This record gives sequence, structure tokens and C-alpha cells, in this order.
Amino acid sequence: MDAFIYVILSRTPTRVGRMIRYCTHSRFNHVSISLDASMLEMYSFARLSAKNPLVGGMVKENPYRFSLGKGQNVDVKIYRIPVTSEQYDQIRSFIYETYTDDEKYYYNLIGVFNVLFKSNLQVYKTYICTEFVSEVFKQGGISLLHKRCNTVSLKDFESSLEPFIFYHGNLYDYPELAECSTQENSYEEDDFFKRKGVRREIVNTFTVLAILIDRLHIS
Repeated sequence: MDAFIYVILSRTPTRVGRMIRYCTHSRFNHVSISLDASMLEMYSFARLSAKNPLVGGMVKENPYRFSLGKGQNVDVKIYRIPVTSEQYDQIRSFIYETYTDDEKYYYNLIGVFNVLFKSNLQVYKTYICTEFVSEVFKQGGISLLHKRCNTVSLKDFESSLEPFIFYHGNLYDYPELAECSTQENSYEEDDFFKRKGVRREIVNTFTVLAILIDRLHIS
């Protein structure tokens, strides 16, 4: 094996995080994937604004966002998975192509029902965090998950990846974490934390919901 990818299960201190944990009976509520140990190349599907959990898409994450800028402890499990250089290149290409796609990818609010009820609602160019990381595995030829990508749960990640555990504890105590990734002053210009106004957020929410419904395919 020539390289590693890193999968991060996180228990974020947010109301939505608590709701997800309650509904899924999981210790964690979010999963991300990083191309390096320092978390400078970490990606997932999550909210696009700190104040609006209903509108999400593919994001290049930084750890400071996990507590919505409040600096609270975030319990994580980080798994280091060995891959070949070819697999690493395939994974990186898929992530970058998705991130830079001209047709915007959205967080699939509708697809949450696939995990909760084992349904098969297909929504064009959308993912939830578990589905996205599962698809990354699929694109990289990593055979550790044995379910449809859109039905893989957080518990599935935790059980399947246990042999690859690399760190368990508070995210901000993780030794490999790049120092700049948790400094508040590094993100003063981060659009994620900027207030956009209630009216604008409401309009944006209904616009995205309309897009998701238009992209929905029931099978």
C-alpha cells in the first residue's frame, strides 16, 4: 500500500446533530473523508451556512465549523485506511470532480429517508454525508461496506472500519490536526459564518427544496 485516506466520524454539538443521533441510534451524526492526516483536504456533504441546516451541499470542511464556531469539544473517531496510489488518485479525482461540477450538488434532504426506512429514493446529483463517503469508497474500489451507498448508516461505518481506528477523542486534541484549522481568526472571512438575513435564507431554502423535488426519481 502506498497511501492513506482518512474517514472521520463526528458527534457535533448541534441541535440537528442530536436529532440525527436520536433517529439513527448512533453515537455519531456526521462522516467526512480527508485526503491527508492534517484534515486540510477534508470533504463531505453538510450545511452551507451555520444558521441554516436545511440547505446543504458538498463542502470542503474545516474542523472549526464542526462546533459552528463555538469551539466546543467534538468527539470523533478517525480511521486511517491504506490504499494503493491508483486508488488514491481515483478517489481524489472523484472528489474534485464532484466538488467542481458545473451542475451544483446538493445535500439530499429527501434521501435521508433511505437510511431511516431503507427506501430507494433517487435524487439527481445529491448526497447525504454517509452516501457520499460510501460512493467515494465505491469509486476507489474499497470493499469495506456491503450495502447500497444510499442505505449505509453511521453505525455501518463504525463497525466496518473498526480495524482501521487511528484516533478517538476530542477533534481539537487530534495530534495531526493542522494548527491553522482550529484558529478562529483564520475564518473571519469564512462565508459559512456570515449572516445572510432571515428572508434570504427562507427564499434559499424553498428554492433548494424545489430543485430537490424536480430532481427526484422514485424507483
